[in-house]
Amino acid sequence: MILRSQINKAVNNAKKWFYNEQLKGKKSIIYIVAKKHLRNDDFVIWYDEAEYKLDHIQFLESNADFQGETDGVTIWINKFYEWNDTSLELFLIHEALHFTIRRKGIHDIPEYKEHNIMEQINKNLII
Repeated sequence: MILRSQINKAVNNAKKWFYNEQLKGKKSIIYIVAKKHLRNDDFVIWYDEAEYKLDHIQFLESNADFQGETDGVTIWINKFYEWNDTSLELFLIHEALHFTIRRKGIHDIPEYKEHNIMEQINKNLII
């Protein structure tokens, strides 16, 4: 079972991570890795999109192997998954990264490319 305090701590840490990345601009790991995988710099990183999702968390009840998901608006967390602080924070960063990198600022990139970017940012983001 997951505790509200555990979620609050993980959300705050994930938001700090995104905030620090945003401050780095073109030196952020997200930008550097995305540019490599997308083979140009004609993309936008919507940090506000990540923060929005981190502010919209809901719970679901599923089997213990399923962590959760996002629909691009809400992050759904399985409250019965065996969470620890690190796994929860990495999960939230992973889900918040979905749909935040957009080609020309409007076009989604394929999920497999998002996952390739996430894996190169931190192999533990791929669960």
